[in-house]
Amino acid sequence: MRAAITSNQMTMAGNAARRLLQTAWADERRVDITVITGIEAVAKTVSSDPVASVTLLRTAIEPVHLRQYGYRELFWLAHRLKEIAPHDLEFVVDFYQAAYAWHETSADTTQMGTSALLSLSSNKRQDYQGAWHQLEEFVPSLMELDIRAATQAVARAVEGYVRRAHPTPSDANAELQVIFSINGTDTRLLRDSSLFWFRGGYVDRVDAPAHPHGFAQELRKAVQEPDGESTFAAVVNTFRAETTAAGLWGIAFDIAAEHLHLAHLLAPLASAEPILRSLDLLHSLGTYLTASFHALSDANRSAIEQAILALSGPGVETTRSRLAGCIPSGTIETTPMREYRLTLDQSGGAPPNEPVFKITSSYGSYDSDTHLASQGVPLDAKETV
Repeated sequence: MRAAITSNQMTMAGNAARRLLQTAWADERRVDITVITGIEAVAKTVSSDPVASVTLLRTAIEPVHLRQYGYRELFWLAHRLKEIAPHDLEFVVDFYQAAYAWHETSADTTQMGTSALLSLSSNKRQDYQGAWHQLEEFVPSLMELDIRAATQAVARAVEGYVRRAHPTPSDANAELQVIFSINGTDTRLLRDSSLFWFRGGYVDRVDAPAHPHGFAQELRKAVQEPDGESTFAAVVNTFRAETTAAGLWGIAFDIAAEHLHLAHLLAPLASAEPILRSLDLLHSLGTYLTASFHALSDANRSAIEQAILALSGPGVETTRSRLAGCIPSGTIETTPMREYRLTLDQSGGAPPNEPVFKITSSYGSYDSDTHLASQGVPLDAKETV
C-alpha cells in the first residue's frame, strides 16, 4: 500500500508543479504535453497552496489565452475541477463562465495521442467541446458540494451561451436583459429565446442547453430531501442574484408547480411585470398558477391578480387573458379578476395554456390519391375519375 504523502512532501510537490506549468507556459517553443502535465500536476497538488495554485491556473481562462489554447487545455483542467472545487468554488464558477463565453469554431485537425502505429485525429472544435462535456458531467457533484456555487455555474454557463447564440430575444422589441426590483432587491432576467432551444425544437446537447435538463433533474431529486425547501430557496435566491436566463426560471416554476410547499418562494416573481410578459416563461408560469394558486397567501394571490390585470401595451391581451384563465375560478381573490374572468367566459373563454412553440410530426401512407386530395382535387368527381 502506498504511504500517505506528508504535508512537507505535498508542499514540495506543489512548488514543483507550479514551476513546471509556469515554465511550460513561458516557453516560446510550446510543448503541449508539458503544459497538460503541468496543469494536471497543479490541480492535483492544489491543497499545498490553494491561493498560489488557483492564481496560476486562472491564466488558462483569461480571454486571450483561452481563445488561443482553450482547445488544448480546457478539457484537462475541467477534468480536475473535482480536486480544485473544495478549495476554491469561486474559481470553479468563473471557469464555467469563461468556458461558455467562448466557442471554438475551427475545424483545424488536431492529433489525439502520440502513437506512430495508431494515429487518431480530431479538430479544435471537438476538443473544446470535450471540456463542455466534462463540465456538464461535473454539475451533480458540484450541486452536492455547494448548491449556490452549482447554481451560479449553470446560470453563467447558460448566460454565456445565450449572449453568443441568441443575442436577440424572442420578443424582438425587448432588451436582452431586464432589471427589476423585488422587495427592494434587483433581479435580472435574461430573455433567452429558450422557448425555441429548450422548451421546443432542437436542443443542443453539446453546448450549454444541455445544462438546464441535467440541473432540473438533479434539483427535482434535491427538493425531495428533508432540507429540500432550503435547497430550493438557495437556488431561487442565487437566480435572483445572477443574470438568470428565462429557461432556468422556467425550471423553478415547473418544480414549484410539482411541489406546492415551494410555491410561496416564487410568488414575488409571479407578480413581476417582466416575468409575466416573458414569452419564454408563459407556459411554465401558467402551469404554476393553475397548480399552486390555492396554496399561496391571500396577499400573494391579490398581488398576482393585480399585476396580470395591469399588463398593458400592444399584443398584451392574449398574455393577460391566458394567465388569467390559468387561475382556478374558485381561488380568485379580487373582484376585478372575477369580473374579468366573467367577461372572458362570456366571450368564449381564455386561450389554453399550451407551449408557445412546439414541433410536431405525423406519418401515414402517401400515394397519388393522397397527393391529389392535398391539392384540393375532388377525387369522387366524374371528371376526376
